[in-house]
Amino acid sequence: MNSAFVFARLYLGIDSDWAIDLTVYPGVHHAFDVAQLKPGRDPDGRWLEYDEPAARDAEKKTRAFLADHLVSMPAAPR
Repeated sequence: MNSAFVFARLYLGIDSDWAIDLTVYPGVHHAFDVAQLKPGRDPDGRWLEYDEPAARDAEKKTRAFLADHLVSMPAAPR
């Protein structure tokens, strides 16, 4: 049983065979995939900051997940 399943079951109340893949990037802030947030900023009490390695990894993992679970989804950008 992986941590995404435990999270979904305990915290979201999901008890099914839904496909979930959860990755936590320690030290990475909200909106880490928005390149315009470099340098980081604090507009309303939350730190927002772009993190290129995390953004690239998240995009790669998202594309792979969708390719595995959706029909006709390319695994890499064109």
